[in-house]
Amino acid sequence: MAYETPPLQTIAAALEDEDYVCEYMAATTNRPIDVLLVSLGEDLSEPFLIEITFPGDLLLAMGDQESYDECFLLQFLLRYRFSFAPEHAAELGMFLLALNRLVPSGAFGLDDETGAIFLQYVLFLPTRDVEQDVLGLIVSSFDSFAPSLAPLIQQVGGGKLTGKEAIAKMAELGMEIPPMLAGPASLIEPTQD
Repeated sequence: MAYETPPLQTIAAALEDEDYVCEYMAATTNRPIDVLLVSLGEDLSEPFLIEITFPGDLLLAMGDQESYDECFLLQFLLRYRFSFAPEHAAELGMFLLALNRLVPSGAFGLDDETGAIFLQYVLFLPTRDVEQDVLGLIVSSFDSFAPSLAPLIQQVGGGKLTGKEAIAKMAELGMEIPPMLAGPASLIEPTQD
């Protein structure tokens, strides 16, 4: 589908109004979808960059128009520029699950095959239009958590700290992991097989 102004350029303009540094990269033969880079620092050389994409564009690039038209997904993805040691994957995974109770939007994750650690959020949209306030809230949420938690994530991923030790350090800094919320699912008694 052709647009007068590519949607990611419109998103870039909205985020630049919020004082974020952005770079729009149009699709190429090597990168079949448009990408918007958003820096969480002064420029695009900063270690914390959010990649914003419409991942469904891959469907369109592969000729699947029917699935493409069903809904639009806008993905925000921050890949840390460090990786984890495979022998620490379980410990890091448990720590990231705990961190996911802290972040208001998105989730931390890891890729066992590549050693990548990331923060990701996917917004479901009826169209490619996104309110500027929503964009600002999502990016500011990433800005609040991704840089400040990076040293602890790196230490757990490198085996220098356990997840429990990292959580204790966070508590010393006033960043406590909230308890799991009680809800209807917590009222169901587990069955014994």
